[in-house]
Amino acid sequence: MRMILNQRGLVRASSSSALWRGLFLSVLLVGCSSTGGDAGGDEGSCLDESCGDNAACVEGSCACTDGFADCDGDDANGCETPGACLCEFGTVGPCYDGPAGTDAVGVCRGGTRTCLGTEWSECEGQVLPSLELCDANGEDEDCDGQVDEDEDEDGDGWGRCAGDCCDSVQERCAEDPALVNPGAYDFPDNEVDDDCDGVEDNLTATDCSALPITSGIANETYARQLVEAMDLCQFVEADDDAWGVISHQLLKSNGQPAPNAQQVGVLNALGGVVPAVQNETIAVMSSGIARGVNDPGYTGDSSYSADFTQVTVPAVYTNAHGGQLTSAPECERGTPNVYDSPGSSRRGS
Repeated sequence: MRMILNQRGLVRASSSSALWRGLFLSVLLVGCSSTGGDAGGDEGSCLDESCGDNAACVEGSCACTDGFADCDGDDANGCETPGACLCEFGTVGPCYDGPAGTDAVGVCRGGTRTCLGTEWSECEGQVLPSLELCDANGEDEDCDGQVDEDEDEDGDGWGRCAGDCCDSVQERCAEDPALVNPGAYDFPDNEVDDDCDGVEDNLTATDCSALPITSGIANETYARQLVEAMDLCQFVEADDDAWGVISHQLLKSNGQPAPNAQQVGVLNALGGVVPAVQNETIAVMSSGIARGVNDPGYTGDSSYSADFTQVTVPAVYTNAHGGQLTSAPECERGTPNVYDSPGSSRRGS
C-alpha cells in the first residue's frame, strides 16, 4: 500500500490488489503569514495588521505598545486602555458599600464584584443599612445592633416612627432637624414643614379671642383671656412634647400677685383710636385704668393706685436697657421704681 499527498492536501491510499474507494483523509494545515517571509514560511504567526489598535506583532505574538494595555479581554479592539489595568479582567472579589462596622450586623451582608479591566462592576448581592421599619418584625434593618428601635437621630424627643419627618442632617430636610417635629411651631415662609403635618408654612391659629373683657377678677382665667388677645391660642401641659403656652398669670412687676382688674382688659380698640393689629381684640395693660374714652368701664383720665407702694422693675428688664426704664427720647428717664405696674407672666415651650 502507498500513501500519496496530492497538491490539494489529500492523501490517497492504494494497493496492487485493490483500490480503497471512498476513503479520503483530509489534512488541514493551519497557519498564518509571517511578518516578513513567504506565506508558507515559519518565521511568525501574526501580522501587525491583525493585532488591533496600539499593538504590534513581536516574535510571533501580538503585544501592546508602550503606554497601552488590553484590559477588557477583547482581542478585536487591541490594546484599548492607556496606562495600566485596574485589575485582571474577570477576577471576582468581595465587596461592601455600607458604613464601616455594619457588614454582617443585623440584615447587612457583603456581596461580590467582577473586574471589568478598568473598573469594578456593581457590588452584586450586598444588603445595605436601611431605615428601621416602624412595624416590629424582630429585624435590625439599620444594622446598628438594635432591633425594632424608634430612631431619634437628632435627639429632639421625637422618633421617626412617632412622626418626626426630619430626623437627620443627611436627609437635608432642614438646617437643624431638631427644630422639625410634630410638636414644633411651623414658622411662616421658610418652606419647611416644621410641624410635620404634611403642609409647608401652614398658618397657626391666632384668632381665639373675639369678645371684649372689661370686668372680672385678675385671676388665671383673666390671664388666659389676656394671652388669647395677644393671639396666642395653643395651650399645652408642661410634659407635652409640643410648643404652646404652659402657664399664665397676672402679676405686679415685682412678681407679686395681682394687679387690679381695671389695670388690664381685652378690647376691640383702645378708646376707639388704637385698633387691634391682626384679629378682633387687643390686650391692654396699664399702670392706670386700662380703658379709653367710650370704652366700657372708662372712669376718666385718672391713674389707679391701690396703696402707692413702689416696686422695682425686674432686673432682667433693666439690665437690658442700661439700668433704666425705656421711654421716648424726648422724655426724662426715671428710676426703675414704679407704682401700680401690671404684668402678664407666660411660660411656654
